[in-house]
Amino acid sequence: MGEVVSARDLHLGREIAVKRMLASNPSERAIYRFLREARIQARLDHPAIVPVYDVGRDSHGRPYFTMKKVNGTTLSELLRRIDDPSAPSRPRLLRAFVDVCLAIELAHTRGVVHRDLKPENLLLGDFGEVYVLDWGVARVIGENDDFRDVSGAAYCTTADGAMLGTPGYMAPEQIRAEIDLDGAADVYSLGCVLFEILAGAPLHPPGKGGLASALDDRVDRRPSSRTPDVPPELDELCVRATGDRGQRPSARELGERVQRFLDGDRDVTRRQELARQHLSRARVAFERGDDTFARGIAMREAGRALALDPQLSGPAELVGRLMLDPPREMPREVEAALAADATAANRSQARAGFLMSMGYLAFLPALIGYRGTNLYAAAFVAFVVFNGVVMRLRARGVGPAFLHTPVGVATRNAILIAALGCVFSPFHVGPGLALVTTAAMLNAPLFQRPRSVAILVIAMLAAVLLPWLGEVVGLIPSTFTVTDTGVSIHTPGLTSGVVGRTAGWVVFTVVILVVATMIAFFVQRTERESRRRLHLHAWHLRQLVP
Repeated sequence: MGEVVSARDLHLGREIAVKRMLASNPSERAIYRFLREARIQARLDHPAIVPVYDVGRDSHGRPYFTMKKVNGTTLSELLRRIDDPSAPSRPRLLRAFVDVCLAIELAHTRGVVHRDLKPENLLLGDFGEVYVLDWGVARVIGENDDFRDVSGAAYCTTADGAMLGTPGYMAPEQIRAEIDLDGAADVYSLGCVLFEILAGAPLHPPGKGGLASALDDRVDRRPSSRTPDVPPELDELCVRATGDRGQRPSARELGERVQRFLDGDRDVTRRQELARQHLSRARVAFERGDDTFARGIAMREAGRALALDPQLSGPAELVGRLMLDPPREMPREVEAALAADATAANRSQARAGFLMSMGYLAFLPALIGYRGTNLYAAAFVAFVVFNGVVMRLRARGVGPAFLHTPVGVATRNAILIAALGCVFSPFHVGPGLALVTTAAMLNAPLFQRPRSVAILVIAMLAAVLLPWLGEVVGLIPSTFTVTDTGVSIHTPGLTSGVVGRTAGWVVFTVVILVVATMIAFFVQRTERESRRRLHLHAWHLRQLVP
């Protein structure tokens, strides 16, 4: 019907808004309906209703009326960016909603029904103001308001006449175009707005779907059905405001109950009743079975009961039992977390394994010139470097998968131990290196399964016994001799002399001691951190369960 433009009042020197008709040659009926909006809005003197300053006609004879110019953002826009940190909080929107309710209550006392309340018609000003806009289709009880020729985006026309309002916010009696429409229709629309503020989504869909949804008694009108953090007082208020026409509160009562909630006046009896209902559902779920789904329901319901009534006996004890008694089946989320933790631990172990692998190079001086050639020493260094590269790849989570399996890891370490056993006697250096290697590997999640442990033990036994069997059958030179007077260990083929061999034993002793100490320290630190976390969890539980 018209447009709103910004203008300047030259007499008073202020910015104003002017609403004027668009039609170049409007009918008398159109002019009457246009000026009717100005008269209705002018009789509603309230801070949340934009005041009308003047009514007149322009040079072409078209009517207009001037109003206070307001600036701000519609509630619809604010709800669309509710997750924006700069957007108003829910309490701020609820306070604005209270102002709207009081403005609508004033209109109802003057016999005016807005009929098109929705977030798009509620404006929040830049300085805390709240305005109810667009009174163009308002009804004045007792006056003729024939709108059968009206059509547009905000209105739904029917064969019998005009069904005024916006689908998704219209009351059922408004959809049915009942002739005795009163303020209860506005209260229904306010209930839909309150639902949207609390749930973050409209109660009914837009368009024709909203009409069918409003007429469907099976629609769940509780905001808590969409989001769990809705206070029970407001949850129940939404249900009542959008319920049967005769059971709805007045606009004033609706606003006052929201204000009481904001002031901290909680319905203790209602909260206690809801807490007992949640506790009952929690116990049923807990007794139904020990599966992950049932325990999850029991934990959530018990937590809600505890939040609603901290003094209620039962929820805290049930939460404590659920937290202290592990389920028979491991939840998928926990399995995924354990798998991720195992991956991180394996990579950390690989970084430590890289340093251990490089430690084998300390034996290189004793291997130079073994059996008159440096080929053995070169091959040993090449394999140590290869093993180190594999460990670095494992630490980064890349590389061939078979090299990072228990078989691959155990085999590579067994080859290093066996290579030194062939030179320094398998029963001399082999058992110590095998023991330290086994202790280090068992700290990694890769070797937590019995099958993996068996693979590791077999590999370490092979690292010690295969060189000995090689000596027995004559494949490699013998490094020890057993006699009646004792055991003689000798290293044929080494050219490093007494000093070099003695240095080799010293290096072996230092490496074994240092590596064993590092492993023990790592295990102790991990165990101490685990105990610290367990004691912290126990302390938190004691605060929860007196």
